[in-house]
This record gives sequence, C-alpha cells and structure tokens, in this order.
Amino acid sequence: MLSYRRILKQALDISWRYKKLWFFGLFASLIGFNAEYQVTPGRNGGLVFNSPLKNWLETDIFGYIGQLFSADFSRGFIFLIACLIFLALGLLLVWLAVSSQAAIIESNKKLMLGTKKISINEELKNGSHNFWPVLLLNIFSKLITVAALSIIALPVLLSLKFPICSEILYIVFFIIFVALAIAGQIIIKYAINSTVIFKTNIGQSLKAGHILLKKNWLISIEIIIILFLINIGVALAVFICLFAILSPMLLLAILAYQFLAGAALWIIMAIAFLICIVFLGVVGAMLTSFHISSWSNLFLQLQEKGSKAKLERLFGKK
Repeated sequence: MLSYRRILKQALDISWRYKKLWFFGLFASLIGFNAEYQVTPGRNGGLVFNSPLKNWLETDIFGYIGQLFSADFSRGFIFLIACLIFLALGLLLVWLAVSSQAAIIESNKKLMLGTKKISINEELKNGSHNFWPVLLLNIFSKLITVAALSIIALPVLLSLKFPICSEILYIVFFIIFVALAIAGQIIIKYAINSTVIFKTNIGQSLKAGHILLKKNWLISIEIIIILFLINIGVALAVFICLFAILSPMLLLAILAYQFLAGAALWIIMAIAFLICIVFLGVVGAMLTSFHISSWSNLFLQLQEKGSKAKLERLFGKK
C-alpha cells in the first residue's frame, strides 16, 4: 500500500544522513525541480513579457563588442575573453546542475536498494552519463512553463477593448493551461526518473511518465500539495531562524554606526550577508535533494501495482 509518510520519511532520512547529496542539491537547485509551482502568473502577464531572457535577447551584445574592437582593440579583446570565460562558467554550471539532478536520483536508487555509502565523484560520473536526455527533459519542462504563461497572458492583450471578455478568458485559460502545465511537469518528473533509473530513451521515458500520470493522477496531485505545504513550513522556519540570528547583528550594526567607525558597520553587514547566503544555500541544497528523492521514491513505489491515493482510500471505503 502506498504510504506518503514512508516515502517522505525515507527521502528525509536519505537527505539528512547522506549529506554528500547536499553538494548535488546545491547545483540541482539552479535549474529548479519544482517547476509545477512556477505556473502561477500575475494578472498582468509580467512573468512572460518582462523576463530576463527577453531583455538579454534584446541586448545587441555583438554590436557592442564590435564597437569596442573599433574604438580600442585591446579593450575589445579583453571584453571578448571575459565573455568567453563567463560562457564557459555558465556551461559548467549547467553541466553540474543537470548531472547533479541525475546523481541524486541514481544515489537514491542505490540507497533504497541497500547501498550504505556513496561517492561524490562516482555519482557525479554516473549522473553525467544521463546529461543529454535529462537536459532535454528539463528544457521541455521550461518550455511547458513558458508556453503556459504565454497563453494565459494572451487575454491581457484584449483587456483594453474587451475588459469583460478578457476577464472571462483569463479565468478559463488560467484553469485549463495551469492544469495542463502541471500535468506536463509531472510527466517530465516521472520521465527523468525513468531515464536515470531504467535507462530509457526520451520517447520511452515520456510515454512511461504519461502512463504513470494517467493511472496515478490523484496520487501525483496529493504529493504536489504535500510538498508545497512542506515548502511553506520550511520557508517559515527559515524566516524565523534568520530573524533570530540576524536580530542581534542588526543591533550590533546600529551600535557600530553610532559609536564606532564606518568600517565596523560594513564588516558586520558583510558577515550578516555571508551568514544569509550560507544558511540559505545549505537549506536550499537539502530541500532540493529531499524533493528529488521524494519524487524518485514515489516513482519507484508506483511501479508496484495496487497503489491508491489517500483520498481514494478514504472515500473508497464502504
């Protein structure tokens, strides 16, 4: 019988006991494994039309480089080298993020089968073997989100001439395409697990994900809600912890501003900023590894026949 408590407890136990997974979680969090929570656009459609990607595409970076070369060859050359270095670092981060996501799933499978130790080098190597299919599936995930947000925002274009019609269309589009986008994200999650665990190709993985969602859609929705509530709880706990940690430092900063040199104030602010970054990084890394392990455990559990959703078990009783 399917047990959310067992699935989440196993994921939490793995994430807490095997802190090496936090290394993978830190990089996997860069691509985001909770895309289903991102399909919630604002009423003005700003998430679609004011994205950083759109702004970057509108920047004439090549024209700027050309102007630098024309004005000063050395400055243009240095700027070009800097751009190539940043591009290389960006590609490295993408490789680490995707490989880390696959590494967590691979490690979770091994630990569920009884393996006691994991190696960062070995798991990262295993994860990199799934780089291209997992990368493509993640790209599909982002495209689904962007497409859903774009379609939902279309009624905004009609708001000036047909405000009432725009409101109705917005509600209808929101309900339909948010549901479709969340379904697509769930399929991608199952497909990534199928790719890493069973070594299926992208087509087979997507088909397997679709079949799992079709048979277990209520279970999938329930786990999304549970993990969303856990996210809220973690966010609240993080806020309380940071408030408790930073409040004394805020008092010290005020005293430093009043009685000490300005350098002391900047030192205290730098320490506070560093504490925030480290704390949020650690929590984010663990939460990401927990989320990926939870979905991986659910995927493995759904391979067994007879799994029923909690609501189905409750209201299915005679």
